[in-house]
Amino acid sequence: MVPRVVGSIPTNHPNYKQMKIGDKIKFFLFGVEEVGTIYYIDKKEKTVSVKSNGYNYPDIQTFKKLPKKRSDNPSHKSYVPPWYILK
Repeated sequence: MVPRVVGSIPTNHPNYKQMKIGDKIKFFLFGVEEVGTIYYIDKKEKTVSVKSNGYNYPDIQTFKKLPKKRSDNPSHKSYVPPWYILK
């Protein structure tokens, strides 16, 4: 699955230098694909914060593939976040 910016800048992967506040982007919310508007970009952490359906979803991470579930990993370090972007 390739995330795409729906607004003014189509791209094959999130490029944080080209994304702008106000662009629309596709992301996953509890496993369901949603479209939201970027309201904050954290270039240091390489995350974006998105507003969708009146709710704010902060610090959306990008994954090439989803990490293992927390219950599958005894160290509990890897888990699937509730909202994410999948390349």
